[in-house]
Amino acid sequence: MHHHIFILVTFARQLNVFKRVQVPLQVRRADFLFVTDVEKPVFTLCPGNFEEYADSAVDYTTIQLPTINATDNSGQQPLVNCSGIRNKYHIGAHVVRCTARDGAGNEDTCQFSIQVRCEYFIKL
Repeated sequence: MHHHIFILVTFARQLNVFKRVQVPLQVRRADFLFVTDVEKPVFTLCPGNFEEYADSAVDYTTIQLPTINATDNSGQQPLVNCSGIRNKYHIGAHVVRCTARDGAGNEDTCQFSIQVRCEYFIKL
């Protein structure tokens, strides 16, 4: 009859992921497992492209963008940084680029464009 004990081994970088390892009873020390997190974060929402019109009498518009979040397999919230987000978007093309980075340095990107157009009416 074989007797086994079970040891929970925590993966490196505090992934909060556990693996059940079966060790024969005679073993008196536990080996350490070092696992590298290679899975990138995932954006829960990456909006599509926007096309808006400038407000009448000015050459810009304001856009209420949705909250851009990401999740990670570690269970910890990845850091999300976005460039190109402004209070006002003037007539023309704009690009918003967001990067999500987890504790292991894995990254994912979310990119979308905002096209602001103008409408002028000419009185005939």
